[in-house]
Amino acid sequence: MEDEFLNAVFRFKHKAPRGCQDPELCKASVQHFAAFVANLEALEGQDQICGRVEPLGDDRVVPASAVTKHELDGLKEVCHRLEDDGTVRHTRGDVWYDPWLPMYGCAIQRTMLSATKVELKVIFVDGWERMLHFLPTGQCVHCSVPKTYHFLCCGDLDTDLVEKYEDAFQLELLQAQRRHGSLRSAKTHELGHQKTPQFIKAVVQRAIASITGISESCSITPQGGTTDVGQHTGGLPRDTCWPLVQAAIEQNLCCGKGLFRKTLVMFQLSLLQTEVHEVADVFGGECSVGVKHGCDAVDDLFFMLQDVDQQVVNLLESGYDVSVLQGQCTRLHGSIEGFVDALIRKTADQNLLA
Repeated sequence: MEDEFLNAVFRFKHKAPRGCQDPELCKASVQHFAAFVANLEALEGQDQICGRVEPLGDDRVVPASAVTKHELDGLKEVCHRLEDDGTVRHTRGDVWYDPWLPMYGCAIQRTMLSATKVELKVIFVDGWERMLHFLPTGQCVHCSVPKTYHFLCCGDLDTDLVEKYEDAFQLELLQAQRRHGSLRSAKTHELGHQKTPQFIKAVVQRAIASITGISESCSITPQGGTTDVGQHTGGLPRDTCWPLVQAAIEQNLCCGKGLFRKTLVMFQLSLLQTEVHEVADVFGGECSVGVKHGCDAVDDLFFMLQDVDQQVVNLLESGYDVSVLQGQCTRLHGSIEGFVDALIRKTADQNLLA
């Protein structure tokens, strides 16, 4: 599996943060999550009332390792929204994301309000908290991770103006990107380049104003402010791709936060299982892999397992039945220990005295 994706999801603290802000990583993350959901099966003989219908309903009656039919239908709808590339014909109530803008810490959420209106919002990650990465070299790398997300309302757009809006948005963005450093000036209300969600909101509103003539587009500037996700401590931009996808998943899930929490645990557990199987194939029973490469792989697997274990403990403390998840983690731990034993044998064989 791609190292970039796994590092985005698990944030390996023994590796340097990548600082990847590639929209393609957002799309790849969506594809991985959608593939996981496609393989889920609903728990037979048990269902629950949606939390939006019955706020006092307790979703803990369903084991944390399973989903009901209603929950699975909700997950599939989320995947449909995230995979929507905007090329299909939309009807009232449809939600999709176009474009993903991780280099600004946000994405543009579009909602079909009616046959003639599209609502534009900026969904963005926020609540940044410091995290330290300790590398094998002894170096300590500072970075930050977002803990929440918010929305910025940009406005409504007539559907017959969507094509003009796309061109206007790209033009406004390109012009603003050229104004950086000393070229930025609030004196003339020119939109200077900033890597913030408020900047993107201003670009969207300027684009709408330029094609509708409702207001002077040049008078629209970013209002308020959040953390700039560009280069900061250590000269690295902030990792925003997977947090953005997570925010979109959580926003579109019904049934409360419980479904989101247990789904992420199951998703990360499935990624760990895939990695364990791939490493087992490489080891091939005879440990044909090099010692250093094998040790690096084991370090990654143990970190992933530790992350999943902690989330399982959090679910247990919240009252969920995690017995199946615990059993899966125990078996995976045994498999990883087997890799360690194989590496020890290989190292011993290389140092046998003649």
